[in-house]
Amino acid sequence: MADAIHCQMFIGKYGCAVATAGGSGADEVVAYLNRVLQTLGANTVGGVGVVLGGDPETIVPAEGRAYELGKRLAKAIANKETYPEQEKLHAAMLERMRALVTANKDRWHHEYDYWKAAGRIP
Repeated sequence: MADAIHCQMFIGKYGCAVATAGGSGADEVVAYLNRVLQTLGANTVGGVGVVLGGDPETIVPAEGRAYELGKRLAKAIANKETYPEQEKLHAAMLERMRALVTANKDRWHHEYDYWKAAGRIP
């Protein structure tokens, strides 16, 4: 996964997260998964977390939220939507990874070649 982060391979991609849990923590997992997608370069459109342990029927309304999340994801892709707060993170990661890949170009041949081919390194 390091090369996916170093190369920022999800730039221009979109994602979202869905998680279920038996007792607790579903929303925390959603936040973590979305943060991973953003670290890889993706724009995230939200997430759905649902705790099923107390009442398995809680999945029913969660299915509707997941469906709406899917529609939001499709719309974001179709419209190439941007998110200013995420763009700041992406810009910072791009600069950080550019510096890291350039500094390690003699060892990280794949990453360096990827950045060159993408036009991110002159």
